[in-house]
Amino acid sequence: MGERRKRIGKIIGLLLTGMCLMLPFNVYAQSCEIEQISLHMPDVRVYYRSDQQEQNYEAYLGGEALNYDKSAQFSELNEGVDYYILLDISASIPDSQFANIKDGIINFISSEGEKDKCVLLTFGDESNVVLNGSENPQDAAAVVQGLKNDDMETVLFQTLVKTADMIDQAAQTEEKRRVIITITDGEDCVTGQATSNEAVSELNHKGIPMYAIAVDVGKEEYINSFGELARNTGGTLSIFNSGTCLDLMNQIRNTVQDSYVAFFHSDTNVASNTREDLTVKFLDQQVTDTKEVIPTRWIPDTEAPQVVQWEKESDNELKLTFSEKVLNADNLADYKVERDGEAVAVDSVFYSEKETPYAVLTFKDKLYTGNYQINFSGITDCSMEKNGITKLDSFDLDGAKKGKSTTFWIILIAGIAAVVVAGVIIVVVVTYKKVKKNKGVIYVDGKATLASNVDVKQHVSVVNLPQKTVTFLMKDQINGKCELKITINGSAMAGRSDDCDIYFDDPKMSRQHFALETDGNDVYITDLESSNGTLVNGVRLNRRRKLLPNDEITAGNIQAKIVW
Repeated sequence: MGERRKRIGKIIGLLLTGMCLMLPFNVYAQSCEIEQISLHMPDVRVYYRSDQQEQNYEAYLGGEALNYDKSAQFSELNEGVDYYILLDISASIPDSQFANIKDGIINFISSEGEKDKCVLLTFGDESNVVLNGSENPQDAAAVVQGLKNDDMETVLFQTLVKTADMIDQAAQTEEKRRVIITITDGEDCVTGQATSNEAVSELNHKGIPMYAIAVDVGKEEYINSFGELARNTGGTLSIFNSGTCLDLMNQIRNTVQDSYVAFFHSDTNVASNTREDLTVKFLDQQVTDTKEVIPTRWIPDTEAPQVVQWEKESDNELKLTFSEKVLNADNLADYKVERDGEAVAVDSVFYSEKETPYAVLTFKDKLYTGNYQINFSGITDCSMEKNGITKLDSFDLDGAKKGKSTTFWIILIAGIAAVVVAGVIIVVVVTYKKVKKNKGVIYVDGKATLASNVDVKQHVSVVNLPQKTVTFLMKDQINGKCELKITINGSAMAGRSDDCDIYFDDPKMSRQHFALETDGNDVYITDLESSNGTLVNGVRLNRRRKLLPNDEITAGNIQAKIVW
């Protein structure tokens, strides 16, 4: 009697689990969970599931910060998906369920989007590609209907590895989202081939999620391990024990379409081909997720770096400004300088990547008037291609302090022209708005003046501006620790100038260094293009950021923890 009760309890538990897992994914999805990563350096796409779209992100690849571009719901991008459907054709799948599965696959293919594609692989004694995605729905249906479930073995993990290789090959020629849907009882009964861990590793490193549909034939341990495999790749598990397989496949399609995608880019297109951690911080929801990836693909960089400006720093120093970060610019042997065809000895070189990359050449003698040329032998950009600078064409040092490259002058002239045109438009618009705002132009004693300049007083109330009181727990190198309570009335500016709402006697701070804003609930910080930058928790700001209690702000010599 006791054993019977245990079996009944196990069956009920399994059925309840299956009913929960068959619900649409958003019922049980964790907030901001990475599903898939696409690396095509320098471009990085992160697909994630969430009940709402995140607005603020931080991302790091191999510890290096990525630049955030934009985010969207995947369905809004109007991009297709390649579905790789893996079907178990072993005899362990009951005939009635196998027929249901075949009908589901046929209907799934016939309802695919215009840009979608379905590739079908079967696996049993061996794995085979039976549909490559180019077939029309009628031909595909005929192939699927002819499939039989009579194989004695199940090469599940080996098929996953094979499919990962197929997807990786396809990704070399076409940038597209690709996912796997595997329909099986979860058992791999072949020894000497790929293991579950090897399959997970292959899928993770190539950024491919696997969605699992487990055919319930009573093998609980296989279903559990199959579900773990799916979750480890970014996919989910559904259990097929009643209803139609098509319903489960459509739930997976909806999950993929309803996910979100965040776009980032790196400073270079370097694909390391080594294991690296990709970490994404979803700042609004305070969730951090990390996946291990192997960057192997990159977009070719065909543009070589240039010297965009040269500047005579002193009698024997010449500063060269580069268009981008470069390698080997601190190697003295990579510079060959000539004046009027004769070699000029360079004594030392200093290279910096702070803000704009530049090198300062120090010469043994003074830089006399003449025609100069610089040949570079090993200075390249930081790309996979290592594009190199060859030379800086002839330029004159005839007493002038600064010079620009020809390309720079062309860009500068075009830029000035654009600014002038834009300036004229702005003046016209501002003048019109000013006249309109100030109630038009009237004449007083024969002179034109704005109507608002006459002696009519106006009252403006700021009572309704959102307010929030915060406390700065500050410390600096001179005064030590102190506490400053600040009421933000809509916004507050901080800096060295006494015109700021919060000002500091700190020579390392800019006159207007950063701004705080509030909507009454949340607090936001923006760097005001300060010279030395503003850091939050050690990360330099490059855009407006939402603050959280106990965040640490660094500006100049000041370090302050903000609390409220």
